[in-house]
Amino acid sequence: MEESDSDTIPIEQNILDVLDESKVQMSEQTKQNLVDFMVEMGTFSVKDMMYISDEDLAPFLLPIQRRKLLSCIHLKFNNNKIQDIFSDQNSDVQAIQVSSRKDDSPVPQFNAAIDYKINEEKLPISIVTCLQEKKRLSPSERRLLVRIMSDDILMKFKYPGRKILRIIANNLVLKYPKSLADYGFNQEFLGDGCGSFILQLENSLSNSRRHGQKRLAESSASESEPSTSRKKQGCNLSQDELESLRVTLVAKFQTLGSVDEEAISLLQRSFTGVRSQINSQKFQVSALLKGWPILFTKIGLSVHFEQLVGKSLKNFTDNLCKTMSNFQMYMQSLQIKNKGIKTVIKEINAAKSVTKDSQPKVIGMLTLLTHYFGEHINALVLKEGVSSLLVTLCIISKGSTIYTGNGYDIAVDKQIIIKDVGMAADALAILFASFYIFNIQYPSMCAVTLEFLQWSIAEIRPTGNKLEKAGRNKSRMNGIHAKVTTLVNNINDFCAL
Repeated sequence: MEESDSDTIPIEQNILDVLDESKVQMSEQTKQNLVDFMVEMGTFSVKDMMYISDEDLAPFLLPIQRRKLLSCIHLKFNNNKIQDIFSDQNSDVQAIQVSSRKDDSPVPQFNAAIDYKINEEKLPISIVTCLQEKKRLSPSERRLLVRIMSDDILMKFKYPGRKILRIIANNLVLKYPKSLADYGFNQEFLGDGCGSFILQLENSLSNSRRHGQKRLAESSASESEPSTSRKKQGCNLSQDELESLRVTLVAKFQTLGSVDEEAISLLQRSFTGVRSQINSQKFQVSALLKGWPILFTKIGLSVHFEQLVGKSLKNFTDNLCKTMSNFQMYMQSLQIKNKGIKTVIKEINAAKSVTKDSQPKVIGMLTLLTHYFGEHINALVLKEGVSSLLVTLCIISKGSTIYTGNGYDIAVDKQIIIKDVGMAADALAILFASFYIFNIQYPSMCAVTLEFLQWSIAEIRPTGNKLEKAGRNKSRMNGIHAKVTTLVNNINDFCAL
């Protein structure tokens, strides 16, 4: 085999050529540091650069610089093989027809992913026109394309993991590079769009799986079968069966005073019936509290929340503990310029000296978030003894201040639904879960704070959000709030130093 030109050139020069080709602006010193670092990591050939991650580049480059460089490496090397496969549309490779999930072996799935093509007949004319004319898709058109593709992928692949999605996304990006590329506000090229498209596909597929069946199958069933009131509610139990479950759960809860494994199983069975009641126009929290008291326990809410969104409250509290230290270190770095943050940190430290534990840090994190985003902590946490609960959903702290509570209550619609929660982290998890369980929109006075918890702590990332503003539903269908992304990036950059 003939030796390629790149093999005869020193690896340092090859790396420098790739850095120059990426057009990432950096100083010569930074460029040389990067070259030395990559060689030390074991980059013995230029193709080894494919295995460099964003985390590896963090000490040297800013987030956008890292994305541009990784995108260039990705396009230069990782896509070459796939580009060769798709360059000849009349290839003799026979397409493997993957029907309704009969073959679980990985090789046919990878081959099918390589040969996968979206049926343009399923796409709206506006999307087809943009793709053919090499115009950039609008956010709404891109989301619709992702949704149609995710339905089609679920019909053809049993386990469409990230490797399968990467092959499919690479194929699409290579075929329509200008329509799917990522650009900044000033039309600055940020990346080929493959990474963000994979993420959108993963979220769409995850959402489909969470609801138990594909959206496409649901729409077909709704057209072919007459709908009944029971199907419309999504309830698998008759009213008599649901009532029998409710009576059994109430009796068991009153007898035991706690929730055992059998009660959890019964709660899971009653999920769709309870959701039907919550989603009804006549829903009242007081009526649900009276009929389903077992739901208004930490375990009851956790079981319902996990079935609703696919995330557990334990996952929330674990992520909260992991995030808290980095968040507070970053906030401490801001107190020199921000007197308000400095005051809050002093209050947290004073509360810790009183409680002798880390409980004040949780409520303190909420207070710092609301202050950072220019929102109001009293929309989420109130001190015990407040005569009128003016907010829809909040934590009641039992202490002289909101930081020094020795217990916490949760109030919904001016009614306390859970009493004496011992840990502040558990109280915050229940508070957040209650917004989803009881279909409560984020109040405008603390919407961005809750969105930070949603994306960074709860790891719930839908296409819109639950923001309520000026009496109207305002959904940012293009995703996360800019303030949230800015804070997350700032914390990551600060901790990487």
